[in-house]
Amino acid sequence: ALPDDWHLYVAALVIVSASPFVTLLPGSVEFFLVQALIWGSSTYCFFEARDRWWNRAGMPDGPKEIQPWKDSAPYSCYEAAFLVQLLNVPASIWLATKVFASQESLMTAVTFYRTDYSSPEEIWFEHAVLAQLFSYMVRDILMHGLSGDPVLGFHHLVVAFLMVGFAFGEVPGFRLLALQTPVVEIGTSGRSEE
Repeated sequence: ALPDDWHLYVAALVIVSASPFVTLLPGSVEFFLVQALIWGSSTYCFFEARDRWWNRAGMPDGPKEIQPWKDSAPYSCYEAAFLVQLLNVPASIWLATKVFASQESLMTAVTFYRTDYSSPEEIWFEHAVLAQLFSYMVRDILMHGLSGDPVLGFHHLVVAFLMVGFAFGEVPGFRLLALQTPVVEIGTSGRSEE
């Protein structure tokens, strides 16, 4: 018999598989919102599946080596977030190859505004990355609210605001900002509890 969470893993995979097929115009509000919905919904299913797995294993607060668990969010959220954050490694590598391919590409990454690129398709991945992180912040707020750790709640609000600002604001260095996003998030996955 299959575990009771198998359908959540399948749902997460099916939902996220839709991301490359979004045909809306990159750089548009519609593209951003659809990508955010895809990534937020997919990872919500994944987080729920991991929570069920830990509960079924009889360890709702994680493995015995980390007890007592004192965080307001369940252990499964941190474990699922770490696993999801692994997606930032290939995203960072891909964006770094676009930024550092040549001196010209670096100057473009540092100086171009979102609207300076010759076609919206040229920034498809960058805009999807910003929408992805926005969705992660919204997902966390919806799953856990702003209660518990006020610093973490504030972090989620600020990062969501920044992603919207980076995605639609008139700021130079659009591609470099997009590269910084997964690089910084890789660092957050190494957060340790005191």
